[in-house]
Amino acid sequence: MNQPDDLVADSVRRLLARHGAHQASRAVPIQGLPVDLWRAIVDAGLPLVLVSEPGSDPRDALRDGVTILRECAYQSAPVPLAEAMLANWLIGQAGWPPEPGFATVAIADDRAAVDLPAAAGAGAEAMAILVRTPWGRAADAVYALARDGVLCRVIRVDAAHWKLRAGLDLAGEPRDTLEIDSQAIAAARVSAAAVDALELLALAGLLRAS
Repeated sequence: MNQPDDLVADSVRRLLARHGAHQASRAVPIQGLPVDLWRAIVDAGLPLVLVSEPGSDPRDALRDGVTILRECAYQSAPVPLAEAMLANWLIGQAGWPPEPGFATVAIADDRAAVDLPAAAGAGAEAMAILVRTPWGRAADAVYALARDGVLCRVIRVDAAHWKLRAGLDLAGEPRDTLEIDSQAIAAARVSAAAVDALELLALAGLLRAS
């Protein structure tokens, strides 16, 4: 690491230790967010680290994000920080203001891409099934990709508009299925800007690997 990376890593390491990340990791299976730890992470601005300021180099933000996630992994912090980082990056790509609560992203497989023509009413029985959504039960909103012809746009669905089927991954962390009916999809917020799906998938893979 270089000096800026060391400073970021040291700051995150102390924050996690101060708020008991290692102790929280022993609560398996995890049923919800460790409130005090997550509040400290949000107060430190960590979920927004990938949202680049105008004129800044997005590579610097990405390097900080990777450093932060590696520290979280080292201390086994049971928090959906990668998902929150990714959600806020996607929100920025859509041109929307940051999410006030915790948001997650559903990109588990092709079923996470909602068909907008069906959402608009072409199919009354249309339903989006977002499988293995990270921390769906704790989310205030979910962001996903939506197909609009050959383009992909960002779609936001509020937690009040899905039916949840709980699931866990091998680490005991939430991987939930969200069922969203056609009326909720039609009422969901959809970005005017198109998003590069491959860029989203590549970023998600990097954050998960970190």
